[in-house]
Amino acid sequence: SGTASGNITVRGDRYWGGTTAANYKTTGAVVIESLATQFPADTTLLNHSFTGNSSLRIGRATNATALTLSGGSTSIVGEYTVYGSAITQNSAVTSSTGSILIDPTTTYVGSGALSATAGTVTISSGSTVSPTGAIQAGSNVTLQGSGAFTATQPISSTNGFIDIDAGGAVNQSGTLSAGSGGVSIESAAAVSVSGAIASVGTVSIESTGSATSVTLGANAIVSGAGSNLILKSKSDVLLGAAGITLQTAGKLNGAGGRIVIWADSDAIDQGYVDIPGNSVLNSIGGATGTFTG
Repeated sequence: SGTASGNITVRGDRYWGGTTAANYKTTGAVVIESLATQFPADTTLLNHSFTGNSSLRIGRATNATALTLSGGSTSIVGEYTVYGSAITQNSAVTSSTGSILIDPTTTYVGSGALSATAGTVTISSGSTVSPTGAIQAGSNVTLQGSGAFTATQPISSTNGFIDIDAGGAVNQSGTLSAGSGGVSIESAAAVSVSGAIASVGTVSIESTGSATSVTLGANAIVSGAGSNLILKSKSDVLLGAAGITLQTAGKLNGAGGRIVIWADSDAIDQGYVDIPGNSVLNSIGGATGTFTG
């Protein structure tokens, strides 16, 4: 029932989590890792809880086998770091002062909510990134992968930016809320955002591949003075629902930035801009620029 203060390191050829609940309860650092460069088989931590730890690391940076964390909960003080090939994070993680780094060499999936109250949240994947739990950070949120990106829950940054960078198609249906750093979504494939966006800083949504489109299906409100709203595609830019509002800075926040909608053309496709009825483009104190190439 008490709390220890020393560090805990669990190191072995294999780590078997079993089915019985385990609680790592210490104010010191906790490390679970292989003796060699990686665990020899896929590893599951089931019903594990980590409470009050100064930091928690699971796996070595060289670990190239799959890790699954399911059941239990993690509420720690400092850094949370997980290394593996395919990583599944179904248990919730909260860090009160540190950052969250999840570093899979292949895929990331996870229904566990990730919250770094004062730090950053980073998922850097070698392939697809598919968080189905909410993500919240006091600072920056960085979500990167060479494959597709799919997120269904809210993503927010209190004082930083949200950066989504994917090699495959992007489908963001949860809301996006960002501080002064703004929101950047970029993909070499099609980008579809159906969750509302609220940001102090500039919002930029871009598909860079040939014949790839950007579809925005919800309001995008940029509230910072001089911050821009940019929708740019190598093909089409589509406002995917009637009555959408695109807006930069309100009157109380000073001059607004530009609203730029840019549909390019190339040898494969002739781009166009589709704005349904009842849509509102409002740059208070700024300018609205619509460009087609």
